[in-house]
Amino acid sequence: MKQFYVENTEHVKVNDLRSLRIFYSSIIGKNAVLVYQHLFDLNDIYDVNYSHLLSNTLKMLSINEQEFIEARFKLEALSLLKTYEDEQNNVYFVLQKPLNANEISNSHFLESLICKNIGSDKYGDLLKQTAEFSFNKKPLKNVSKRYFDVFSEKNEVENFEGQKDFEICDEKTWKQTLSSEKYIEYKLQSKITIKLQNLIDKLRLMKFDDFSINCFLHYSLSVNKTIVSKYVEKIAKDFAHKNLFNAELIDNELNGVLEVKNINKNLDYNKDDNKILPTYNYEESDLVGELDWEN
Repeated sequence: MKQFYVENTEHVKVNDLRSLRIFYSSIIGKNAVLVYQHLFDLNDIYDVNYSHLLSNTLKMLSINEQEFIEARFKLEALSLLKTYEDEQNNVYFVLQKPLNANEISNSHFLESLICKNIGSDKYGDLLKQTAEFSFNKKPLKNVSKRYFDVFSEKNEVENFEGQKDFEICDEKTWKQTLSSEKYIEYKLQSKITIKLQNLIDKLRLMKFDDFSINCFLHYSLSVNKTIVSKYVEKIAKDFAHKNLFNAELIDNELNGVLEVKNINKNLDYNKDDNKILPTYNYEESDLVGELDWEN
């Protein structure tokens, strides 16, 4: 392994790191805690498509490759990390949430490991300080009032539509109303680059309006997590080849393809979790063939 990527789809947060340090450190050791926190920081700082060099990580953590591998195996063994590889031997790390105090108290296996290392008294003390307690509601009777116990059934619920002085926009509204430049800035939260401006100009010369262009951009973002210029251009050329320029029809067709992709992804995921690889890091040079975007 020379380089790797980090993903945090489980939405691990800073508070989860406290649980890792308090309860897991005695089991996995300081190197594994250090590696986990380092991967968390990399994901927090860099984009998910960013390629990290293992050599840089080893220098930053002051550990060797064997120590890194041992730490990784310990994290995987306790379901704190999932690791995937592609055919080019690139590694994809997916962070998993540590159990919190309440969840650990329901795991006999983890409790046993922790007590073995730090003692049951210390574990019990940590549990009391960090767990969330609630009173036992099983023997109690729920005496809460319902809506119609308090309010008359004759009370009419007024229609709120038309009374708002603001408008809640959905994705289609943004695609329909924003210029392609503004749409890119809205989606990427940054100023449009010269490369993307050139892409928009090229698509307009192909006689696509901004709504259609925004549909292409949205599709690329949905599939690749970013706007890949050659990918977008290839999709546009396919629609132009079919003489299809109506934005509503383009939007419907692309949404249909996305639905099929999501269904297939879910089917593959249910078949074998170990076969799923992240779909990011799309290389523009790999996009060949007129209908590759549909595959």
